[in-house]
Amino acid sequence: MNLYWSNLLAWCVQIGIVAAVCASLPWLFRLRVSRARLWYWHIVLVICLALPLLQPWAKPAPSMSNVSFTTAQFRLAATPAHSRIEITWPMAALAVLSAGIGLRLIWLGLGLFRLRRYRASAIPLEQADDRFADMRLTIAPEAEILISGNIASPVTFGLRSPVILLPGGFAGLSIEERTSIVCHELIHIRRHDWAIAIAEELVRSIFWFHPAIWWVLGQIQLTREQVVDQEVIRCTGDRNRYLDALLAIASLQLSADLAPAPLFLKKHHLRQRVESIVSGVTMTKRNLILPLAAAFATLPVAIGIAAWQFPLHAAPQEAADDSGVEVQLGAATILHRTGIAFPEEARAKHISGTVVVGLTLNEKGEVTDAV
Repeated sequence: MNLYWSNLLAWCVQIGIVAAVCASLPWLFRLRVSRARLWYWHIVLVICLALPLLQPWAKPAPSMSNVSFTTAQFRLAATPAHSRIEITWPMAALAVLSAGIGLRLIWLGLGLFRLRRYRASAIPLEQADDRFADMRLTIAPEAEILISGNIASPVTFGLRSPVILLPGGFAGLSIEERTSIVCHELIHIRRHDWAIAIAEELVRSIFWFHPAIWWVLGQIQLTREQVVDQEVIRCTGDRNRYLDALLAIASLQLSADLAPAPLFLKKHHLRQRVESIVSGVTMTKRNLILPLAAAFATLPVAIGIAAWQFPLHAAPQEAADDSGVEVQLGAATILHRTGIAFPEEARAKHISGTVVVGLTLNEKGEVTDAV
């Protein structure tokens, strides 16, 4: 197998091992604080991407000898003809990987285009029911709140001019539920979560083929929403009303993800978010630092196991000019050359000498005879 592809395969397996081990650590060390779990999953993602930099690469020993090789006569059997293009499996695999990345990036571009179109057709909240001016000025004064009939769940996006798109059925909710939803989206803007979501989607595009990366990104998205849930409850002081808002949005016919804009709620995250809100874990030093430190102390073990079982291999070293192997070409030119293998028995006996080789090449440049 090609060295680059074998290293890519080993890297992918290493990511799977690290992700599998890291999946059990929050449960093992009772890492229940949402903010600590978010830090944890972000660091796990960075470690998965940086695995080639966190481990020694297996280096093959360079071949050394004291023999001198001298090339002699070269005779071409025929003039090389143009051969047909052969599609090898590395070329096909590269084409599939590149196509997947391109399709994911196109999907992101279409998502951005749809968001811009929805924003252009939305109406300001001031024309409908704006009772959140004070909260907006306190949390994220740069935010713009709009009502759009094209979405079924609140979404937030934008860096310089962030905007919150609220669904057309927003006005039918109670004032407490509306307050909780707007507060949730404003906190996303204050935290600059959309920029982080863009970076995560780019990682997802590059590793579109790796289920472990998708799973880690899913844990990050879920934990981020749990962090924002806790901040909303601290701001509003009404846990029950916020639960009502989650359930009210969950009862709607939610549309597919508008990547790269995270939705207010994904239905498969509802149970975990409700459990996190109901549990109400207090963020103390014991709940935050100790479990996080224990989990991070275990990560080097997971990295070591993955690197030991599936090591990455460095390219063979080219023999230097003073390595003891000399190739004298004279006036000839070699188009293709492989490494020179010196027998171990001759090396052990310190045998040296000069080898004269005569080669016959066919029309493809392949050796057909050697004397």
